[in-house]
Amino acid sequence: MNLYHYAVVVGINRYPGGYKLLRGPVADARAFATWLTGSNKGGLPRENVSLMLTPRPYPRKLDEASPLKGRIDSALWSAHKSLRARLDAAPEDQRSALRDQSRIYLFVAGHGVMPQGGDSALLDAEAEPGRQTNLGLDKYLDWFRRDGQFAEVCILADCCRGYDLLAEPGAPGFARAARAPGDVSYLFALSTSAGQLAFEDKATDAEQYRGHFSRALMQGLAGEATDPDTGELTGDRLIAYARRIVAERTKALGPGREQSVPPPHTSGTLTFGPTRKAAGAARDGERTPPPGRTKRKVRIVFPDGFTGRVELVAPDASTELWDTADGPLTRWLYDGTWYVQHEGTDMDTKGFAADGLFTVSGEDCDVQL
Repeated sequence: MNLYHYAVVVGINRYPGGYKLLRGPVADARAFATWLTGSNKGGLPRENVSLMLTPRPYPRKLDEASPLKGRIDSALWSAHKSLRARLDAAPEDQRSALRDQSRIYLFVAGHGVMPQGGDSALLDAEAEPGRQTNLGLDKYLDWFRRDGQFAEVCILADCCRGYDLLAEPGAPGFARAARAPGDVSYLFALSTSAGQLAFEDKATDAEQYRGHFSRALMQGLAGEATDPDTGELTGDRLIAYARRIVAERTKALGPGREQSVPPPHTSGTLTFGPTRKAAGAARDGERTPPPGRTKRKVRIVFPDGFTGRVELVAPDASTELWDTADGPLTRWLYDGTWYVQHEGTDMDTKGFAADGLFTVSGEDCDVQL
């Protein structure tokens, strides 16, 4: 049980002020909250999760609109106070270690904009044209980073990012952050690229409408994005999986419906859920092959002087992120044609030998890019 993890989860379908009725956000928020409280999933106590949804029956007047920014801020502040109380109640020599176990989640789904001077903002339920009350999500990330009480911050947003130069990004309704007890790792992931729309759809006639990004996240959290070698699911792998799935799914819907998930903003590494069954590490610290199809030990060496993050792309189009500052990449790979591309691109292999392509066939090998 992750006693020091907290979450605020928001899904807004109905905007009485005039914005289009949505059908997916409430279902998306419920699904994420369910994952959070699963014992073999997020592992949060139910009392640590605030789920805020459009009420039923749907509000028809602005004074009935919900949830509002003030209530969302209150839930985040309550989580902040609860963690502070738990840390203060612990023996002083244990507080730093307990703080290192802490995380705050903010998941939002609904209408959104890209406001003047901001990266992405969720419109709250009483927003209307000319009065776009919102949560400027990058401002919330900045506040939690400066505050430093939570060791990890995870913000996931499934909403549009159409440019709106008249909208001002809404800042958290808290006092200016002053504490900085330790480093903060974070994952800030958005459902679509700057200036673009995010879409919802049904995968089958029997399914509820869901946001493409949210559906991909839930598939990744269910195990589809887990590293088969280590059994771990990192934030980088989760969003890389969502980017690929959303691109494939929306491309098939035709022009005007395509959606491109941008690379996430990250610092440090966040992991999700329990480590799944996987083979242990070899004595030399490199990963040993998991059971299943035959794999070869492949060591990928990057060009001298090259820095930055890359994506290793498998024959089945699954990807893994790697920071070349950590040196060569050693993995057990199955036979087939693989390639390495620059992070967040589509086949951009500039600077790599053989256009980043290499073939694994029958034996261990070294690949010099």
